[in-house]
Parts: sequence; C-alpha cells; structure tokens
Amino acid sequence: AMKDGSALVTTLWNVRRMKGKVGLYFNITPDGKLTVQYTAYPRRKMLRLGVEMGLTGKLETAQYFAHGPNENMPDRKQGSPMGIYESSITALKHDYVKPQFNGNRCDTEWVQFIAVDGTGIKVDAVGHAFNFSIWDYTSQDLESAMHINELHERDDYTFSVDYYQSGAHFD
Repeated sequence: AMKDGSALVTTLWNVRRMKGKVGLYFNITPDGKLTVQYTAYPRRKMLRLGVEMGLTGKLETAQYFAHGPNENMPDRKQGSPMGIYESSITALKHDYVKPQFNGNRCDTEWVQFIAVDGTGIKVDAVGHAFNFSIWDYTSQDLESAMHINELHERDDYTFSVDYYQSGAHFD
C-alpha cells in the first residue's frame, strides 16, 4: 500500500513482436477509483494495439463521447460526428455476414456502461483518445466463425480499448 492508502499492482511480461517488456499497471485508490496504464513498444507497425477485457453481461446501456452514432474507423469517420451518444450495448456491434472485428468508435474521450441498478464502469481517456468496441462474443469466436450463424451470444461482453488501430484500408 502507498502512503495515501492506494495500492499499485505492476505486471510485466515478454510479448513477441514487442521491444522490451509489456507493462500493465493498476493503481487503486481508497475511494475505489482504478487507473490503468499500459505500456508497449511494437517492433513494427501493427493493425491494432490495445487491451481486451471481459465485462459482466448485467451491463445494458452504453454512453460515450466519440465519433458516432454508427461504427467508424480512423480512415472512415468523417460521416460520424463527435458527440455524446447513448444506446443499448448490443446495438453497438455490427454483425457482418463474414464475422470480423466490428462496432468500433474512434477518438473516444470517455465511455461508460451501466446496469439497470445504476452500477457500471466508466473509462476516461488520459492524454490520448482511444477506440473502443464491445460485443457479446469473444475475439476467438470471431476468428473461428466463417459465417454469422456460427457466432453465438455469450452471457458476458468482450470490451476492447485500443490506443492505435489502422484504418479500413490498413493505413
């Protein structure tokens, strides 16, 4: 524990295609605020760089300040104005005939997911806006499915927060 009562958890690990160690740092304050810092230095340009985590399926509503209201990509966001948007979480995904990464929102300053009872989670950008997506299936489900009917909704969500993402044309 730190002098102010907060706790700092540090994890470091080796990841192929990264320079040095990848770091994930969690700072938990006595009032319950969690700050997460992620450090990674790719050896070459990547399609995506971020973190993915599971969230409880009890969450229902999404509110966010980003490009929207429809999905968008870094090179395909001109028709998606910056604004504050609200929708059901399941409405944020876009099921393509051939399953693939989807539902991205660019230049996110904050996003929060709220359950019926008012509890939830909020993610704020600190120093750099981020991209996010959330689905009721996993990345592994997307990679293994050849057709949309092979994707099955799960009880929990997969939430991605990306520092960097290439555009639809892999810019």
